[in-house]
Amino acid sequence: MPQNPRVGVVTCGCVEQHRPSFAGCLSWLHEHHDDASKRAAQTVLNDAEVLIVACNTPARMAKGAVEVLRREGIRAGLFRPITLWPFPIDALREPLEKAKRLIVVEASAGQLQDELRLAMSKAGIYKADRGDGSHVRR
Repeated sequence: MPQNPRVGVVTCGCVEQHRPSFAGCLSWLHEHHDDASKRAAQTVLNDAEVLIVACNTPARMAKGAVEVLRREGIRAGLFRPITLWPFPIDALREPLEKAKRLIVVEASAGQLQDELRLAMSKAGIYKADRGDGSHVRR
């Protein structure tokens, strides 16, 4: 990946003054990232009706939950993004089409869920109001 000439460190409290350069950095990142930088691990997603998305430590617990659910006859699978940005939405597209339920497991205050929602929205997969009264709950 080429070096970004716009990268700098903002050390003062004047964020508004630096907002244009931050927007330039984001634009540069969007132009220069490739699909190889979007990585994910998948566990039994070929027939999953319950799709669990988790990363880091919660993903280890979710993997155990998938194994237990499978033993009980529930077709569950785990999608573990290795990179959160850019989110590997293309790898998730097919499992999402098959899934009846989507569960996001995380130890944080919703960052993974937010990244997933943004990626789905940008990919045209998710609409906030589907017209059927359903929504994602925390």
